[in-house]
Amino acid sequence: MKRPGPNGTEVTTFSGREYSIMESMALILNFSMNALPYTGWDPVMKLLRSREAFFWPVNLPILPHMLELYDFSFFLERSTLAFAMIKPSVKPSWESLYRPLRVEVWGLVVATLVVVYIVLLMMNASGNDKGPGAWLVMKQVLGTLLDEAIPGELPQRSNTRVVLTAWLIFSFVVGTVYRSNLTAYLTIPKYPPRIETLGGLVDANVKQAGLIEKWGTDEMDKIRSESRKKRGKEKSHEAKEAEAKIKPLTLVHMQGPLSLYLACIIISFAAFLKARGNEERFKISTRAGALRIHVPAMKTGGDAVLDVADDGSVGVNITMTQAVAQARKMRLMSWCTLVVVFSDNPTFLSVFAEMADKGRLMVWETRLLVITRLPLSNLQDLMQNYWTFSMLNTMFLKLNTLPEEKHFQIYGHMPHGPNGSHVTQLASLNSGNVLVYLSDRPLFPEKYSNFHGTKVNLTWIPLTPYWMVMKRPGPNDTEVTTFSGREYWIMENIALILNFSLNPLPYTGWDSVLKSLRTREAFLWPVPLPILPHMLELYDISFFLEQSTLAFTMAKPSTKPSWETLYRPLQIDVWGLVVASVLIVYTVLLMLNTSSKDKGPGAWLVMKQVLGTLLDEAIPGELPHRSTTRVVLTAWLIFSFVVGTVYRSNLTASLTIPKYPPRIETLSGLVDANTKILVVDSMDIFYDNFRMSTSEVLRAIAARMEYVPNSTVGMTRTLTENAAYLYERLDMEVKVAQDFTDSEQNTLLYVTQNSFLADLSAFVLIRDAPFKPNFDYCLFTFHGAGLIEKWESDVMDKIRSESRKKRRKEKSHEAKEAEAKIKPLTLVHMQGPLSLYLACIIISFAAFLSEATFGVWFHQRTGKITQRFFKEPIPKRRGPRRSSGASPARIHCGYYCCDNALPAIRLLS
Repeated sequence: MKRPGPNGTEVTTFSGREYSIMESMALILNFSMNALPYTGWDPVMKLLRSREAFFWPVNLPILPHMLELYDFSFFLERSTLAFAMIKPSVKPSWESLYRPLRVEVWGLVVATLVVVYIVLLMMNASGNDKGPGAWLVMKQVLGTLLDEAIPGELPQRSNTRVVLTAWLIFSFVVGTVYRSNLTAYLTIPKYPPRIETLGGLVDANVKQAGLIEKWGTDEMDKIRSESRKKRGKEKSHEAKEAEAKIKPLTLVHMQGPLSLYLACIIISFAAFLKARGNEERFKISTRAGALRIHVPAMKTGGDAVLDVADDGSVGVNITMTQAVAQARKMRLMSWCTLVVVFSDNPTFLSVFAEMADKGRLMVWETRLLVITRLPLSNLQDLMQNYWTFSMLNTMFLKLNTLPEEKHFQIYGHMPHGPNGSHVTQLASLNSGNVLVYLSDRPLFPEKYSNFHGTKVNLTWIPLTPYWMVMKRPGPNDTEVTTFSGREYWIMENIALILNFSLNPLPYTGWDSVLKSLRTREAFLWPVPLPILPHMLELYDISFFLEQSTLAFTMAKPSTKPSWETLYRPLQIDVWGLVVASVLIVYTVLLMLNTSSKDKGPGAWLVMKQVLGTLLDEAIPGELPHRSTTRVVLTAWLIFSFVVGTVYRSNLTASLTIPKYPPRIETLSGLVDANTKILVVDSMDIFYDNFRMSTSEVLRAIAARMEYVPNSTVGMTRTLTENAAYLYERLDMEVKVAQDFTDSEQNTLLYVTQNSFLADLSAFVLIRDAPFKPNFDYCLFTFHGAGLIEKWESDVMDKIRSESRKKRRKEKSHEAKEAEAKIKPLTLVHMQGPLSLYLACIIISFAAFLSEATFGVWFHQRTGKITQRFFKEPIPKRRGPRRSSGASPARIHCGYYCCDNALPAIRLLS
């Protein structure tokens, strides 16, 4: 970033995430940053190789070939390397015209069109009055299909009308569907899938990808070639300049180096004579031991030597425990330490092994060399019975004093081998002071790259989808227990790499899980546990697996019935405008009604007109006659229509898709809502961490924790109480899907998607685990290959598939139970409907008879009355044939009647 400085200068500053990280580190470690000028990519890497710069703070993926030249810090995040491409677009194509309908639908439309055309032609040719010709029929069929009016006159025959009406309905349905789908297809086009992976790039066009790679290679070769030529010219120029400056050396120039060389020869010869004359240089007092710790001089300034007496004291006041504690501090100051112990006392060595183990002096990176003259039997006993000597990076150097024996032998304990654990001799020094290796193993050999099929004990807890117990039938009607889950698959693949077999110890409860780790009965606990500070005192942690997934579940917030839902569709200012408009229109209509001579409706009727139309009712009474009133009422009707439509639409939307209260997603939200925290007994490790935390929120969470027997009880209580159940996110999602989701995929619970802890999760190992480097390398490899994410998605897909199958079985079982409950109806069940049916038949038959009798009597009665009013009878008049639409009364009337006979005629009709 450039900003103006003093005296018209420009000051360069920096910003960004990596710069903020380095700035915070500088404050913690008390240093200042000096960003070297950026002059290109090559100088960046060159500065690191020449150590002119100490590091390059950029989130670079950990590439294997770079590990040979550079070191990497602790991880920052998953690699964010990506690529950019042009978005795929839909190219114009004539195919978009037929895509809205499928091929079989188009075939049905064409077939129907041909059939209707043929039928209409046959109908037009069969009658006496010829219909339209073939061309006009084609125009009728195709024109109506294309949403045009019927050309020419309408057909007069009924059969043609029926066929044409059916075709019009068919054309309307097909045209509407086609236009709707075409509009949707063009409005929301279906784009081709985007390429998201490197495999997709290769599959899209291998030749293109190869050309791109070739262009990049050619460009890099060109740059390197030019760089080599430039360096060659510079070297030749520098060589010429150096040759011009070189002058021959004389004895005067070489006086200093020659004097120094002669002095070093004299000193080294004197040291050799002194060492040759000291015959007791390997003798060690039988009553004392020595503990030598070597660390790099950059850290501590050299070696530290502590002499420890047989009685366990160092000097006068320091005990063995204090000496080991001081040694551990020195070991923690360096990433690699060599500890050397001198003693001929087995008790001293056993006490040292116990204190070193208890005081956590040794890790695999720390090498331990024990120099002693004890017999081989004692060495074997020590190496097989003490963890420090047997499992850690330890060697024993056994000195010999007899001239016929070799000067010393080097032994080591191999905990795993083809024949089990054993003590092996690694090397020896013969009388000629030549170190001879007796096997292909180096000094301080690797012990945990190959377990040779050893069974490794591990502890576990049932935790879906990480570690799941599977029961399957075995031989002889037995039941075999197997395991599945992401963590089990991780351990299974690590076992294949390091050549060991898994031996999960029986799960007997939460207390036994951590106890077996403390006693080293189990080597590890493969569960994604957040890295808690207080646990680092008792256990070791593997390489990270993922961000902590600790979450909680609660009941979904619901909307309570309230009268407020009636006014929520409109805002307050809109309601005020509506009320003001009602009052204004009511006042104007009253004034218009009272201003003229012919009075309009009263105040009550005006109020009904205004409010009634606003509530979507018809206008009460007669319509107004005056134009002014009609204009005002028309404007009010339009306003009422708009306001009513908007109100009903928003009310329907708010009731159909209600706005729920916000969900609680954080621990601070739980504290503010005064929520109870429900946990199972395995969460007590978080209780200690939260209780001792400096965060007030975490301490409040610890104070509100309440234990429940199991997760089902805890999640059920969240439905009826103001409580949240705290546990692993994926495990809760599976339980919600399996136990708290109905057949319609609806659930009353929700699980927070983000972890409320910023920690990373990892496996729990025994403290100072010697196999940790190899174990971490496997996890690191799995991360680089994306296997951990793949195994997680695979196990979740498997669980969802099994859950869907289970629901389908339950649905089919419920349907069968429902069918089993249905019984066929008998005559007893149908007595009521049949009785009602018979009664209705009898009543209808009686009504028919009564109507027939009354009709006969009525016709006789009316016949006598009409004779009285007729002046003269006139014979029936037969006129021209009338259309079928004429009135029946006029067709059958056979007399001319006088005016007085009209009532009787109306009565007859």
